[in-house]
Amino acid sequence: MGTVVKNRSYSIFALLAFLAAVGTRDIELITGDVTVTGACVFYLALAFGLAMLMIDSFRVKEYAPAFCYDNKFRIGVLGYLAAAGFFVDFVYGAVRIYGSVESGSFHNPVDFLPLCICTLLSLVCSFYYVMVGLSFSSPAYDFKELKITHIAPVFWAVVKIISVLPQAVKLSRDVDEILKYIVLIFLAGGLYFFAYEVSAQQGTHPVSMFMFRGSFYTGLLFFFDRIMLLLSGSSTVGDADGILSVTVLSISVFMYFFEKNIIAHTN
Repeated sequence: MGTVVKNRSYSIFALLAFLAAVGTRDIELITGDVTVTGACVFYLALAFGLAMLMIDSFRVKEYAPAFCYDNKFRIGVLGYLAAAGFFVDFVYGAVRIYGSVESGSFHNPVDFLPLCICTLLSLVCSFYYVMVGLSFSSPAYDFKELKITHIAPVFWAVVKIISVLPQAVKLSRDVDEILKYIVLIFLAGGLYFFAYEVSAQQGTHPVSMFMFRGSFYTGLLFFFDRIMLLLSGSSTVGDADGILSVTVLSISVFMYFFEKNIIAHTN
């Protein structure tokens, strides 16, 4: 097993970069002055942070296998947290479907069809992560036997991406929407590589580690961004992106400690 370098400077630089991105958005929302310069600083800080995470992930040649069921970081509880996050998305989606049928807007398949697919998939994903939680909590369960269900979270993220594609965005103005695209892409990657590692026979691949880390940091940034928008009065409690940020946060926290569990077994 490759030796993990103890120097954590890359992770520290990544954390500082993400804090800078949060600070930039905070200043803009407090002052109400969203500028091209502020958007550029935000994107550069985010890109630098992700670059540091990539370097930190790939500097280790060999990680431990992804699934060590000793539950060192309470992964079982975090699995239930991710399941709860997906269930929140399911409930919100069901309410929106009901509202669409009541109002007659369900005749628009561009919005209604992805909503129905995501709602169904979020319920399947909630069950899936309950099984993940049980597998890390008791030797009597092994979610890896679920076979095709492993790809349900990946499809959920992909459909989420498809559902936001019709929205026209401008890089200098719609920072929140661009951040949502980035978050969903990293989340799709993290969920994909989680499923990939289920069937992997060797140590965890570095790109998997990068995606797990990236999904956490971008997901956390997205959640704080929605909180700041709420506090500034730019969004309301219970809006679609606010609910999405709660689901994303629950999955991201799971990904973060799942990655930490792998590192703990690599040392």
